[in-house]
Amino acid sequence: MGGKKRMVEKTNKPAMEKRINSLWLLDVFRGLSALLIVLYHYTTQYDKSIGHLAKYNFSFPWGCHAVYAFFMLSGFLIVYTYKENFNMVSFLKKRCVRLYPMFWVCMVVTTIYMAFIFPERVPSVRQFLLNITMFPTLFGSTAIDGVYWTMPKELIFYIIFAIIACGGGLKGKQKAKWLWLCIVIEVICLIYCFGPFDLPAQWGIIFFMIPDYMYVFLAGCAVYYLNYTENLQQKGMMIIYLIICTVVCKCLCSESTFIFFIFSLCMLILCSREKTNQKTEGMKQILRPFIFLSEISYVLYLTHQFIGFGIIRKMEMQGMTAEVWILLPIAHAILLATILHYGVELKINQMLKRCFAKI
Repeated sequence: MGGKKRMVEKTNKPAMEKRINSLWLLDVFRGLSALLIVLYHYTTQYDKSIGHLAKYNFSFPWGCHAVYAFFMLSGFLIVYTYKENFNMVSFLKKRCVRLYPMFWVCMVVTTIYMAFIFPERVPSVRQFLLNITMFPTLFGSTAIDGVYWTMPKELIFYIIFAIIACGGGLKGKQKAKWLWLCIVIEVICLIYCFGPFDLPAQWGIIFFMIPDYMYVFLAGCAVYYLNYTENLQQKGMMIIYLIICTVVCKCLCSESTFIFFIFSLCMLILCSREKTNQKTEGMKQILRPFIFLSEISYVLYLTHQFIGFGIIRKMEMQGMTAEVWILLPIAHAILLATILHYGVELKINQMLKRCFAKI
């Protein structure tokens, strides 16, 4: 029986990967979002944290909001990938294997770089060890790199998704019952944490239930049902829920965040439609650079910020203060991510797949 189950999983896997690869516009969307985050950190965030020695005539202050695009993509792809044959233990194991090993590699690489180009940012032994968990704030420490703040959000979403979805809500005719349970919990947490009353344990609920970001992940999940369910009533309910998400974003976030949320939501709805991907297939070669950035986006995200800060500071101390010089840390970030992705990440993933196949 176990062998038959593994055979079914192996048979379905190529078909699943083929479906995901057919939505190539999602890769373009992810790659563009990754580039916006890099540009934001190297212009606006660097100026806030350290300060450019010369004024930049351009900046990307809204680039930080691209994390909303990543959260939406995570919500959409999780349902798209795991809507059938869902197993909570297997799902969480795969997510941890996907995130943790390369996260640890990037921690080491960032620390080594800091020792040479940014010694005051070198983490202590205690800080480094606590960062291994991805949850250093729980132990009174800080992240080695500021971008790590999103990693606990991703993991918490996966855990909540797994607990609620394991009851069978993903099986059979694209049911969305699990999503509505998530929505009810989200609304309760929002009222409890951001309502007019100062209630106990608000910090804990905000940390462990992420109500300030959960609606973004769930918006991505709702987009899947909006585009792929044949039930008109369910489509209507998803539209209502997405409207609720925009209202929540409007209440919780700044005007620029709200605008980017709307933009990201529209882009996800458009890019996740199979017909849109098929009709725009001819543009694939032109947009290939963004697809490439999507492939290396996880490593690029984890390694670009503080390493880039160190490089920019070294350059500006040598008189390289013009905006054009920012191309160097960008090129370095992409080159480093490429080397780590193809030289380390893919090999680790292949090794772990072989190990799990034997189990």
